[in-house]
Formats: sequence, structure tokens, C-alpha cells
Amino acid sequence: MTITIKDHVSEGFTNDDGGLLYDIIKSAMKDHDIINLSFEDMNAISSSFLNSSLVKIKEEIGFGELKRRFKFVKTTPSINSTIRTRFSQNHISA
Repeated sequence: MTITIKDHVSEGFTNDDGGLLYDIIKSAMKDHDIINLSFEDMNAISSSFLNSSLVKIKEEIGFGELKRRFKFVKTTPSINSTIRTRFSQNHISA
């Protein structure tokens, strides 16, 4: 399954947008093992957005399971850097 983030949130900068994405991801996880998160038409995201969405998911399922179940597609170097930095700061082995 692919979730195109821009279809659901106006931008990837606020906790509110991150919370919306979190709800969408949690719902999708019930029916799909592998989820592609598409950052199509997005140039950047904030750590607040990640904290309220993907970091929250990681805390629930563990880093290893997050890596197994989620693929990031149509990203930019800036988005990749933000994700990498945020998870390296918050990485707890699961």
C-alpha cells in the first residue's frame, strides 16, 4: 500500500499534520504489512512532524519493525536528511 502524504496533510511541518499522518498510518497498518510512504510534491519536513507521526509509530512497534514495514519513496535529499537525523537522535534498539 502507498500513502501519498500530500494527499492527506497540507504540509509536513506541524504536530497537527503529523498527528493526522499518524492516524492514517495506524489505520493502514491494520490491513497492510508493508507501507510505502510517498513524499511526492514535498520538499521538506520538520522534526515536529516526524515526532507526531513516524517517531510515535517507532515507539509503538520498535525501530526494527518500522524499518521492515515502511519504505520511503519519492523523497528529496532534504527529507532523507531530516528522517535520518531524527531517527539517529531518537534511536532505541528494538
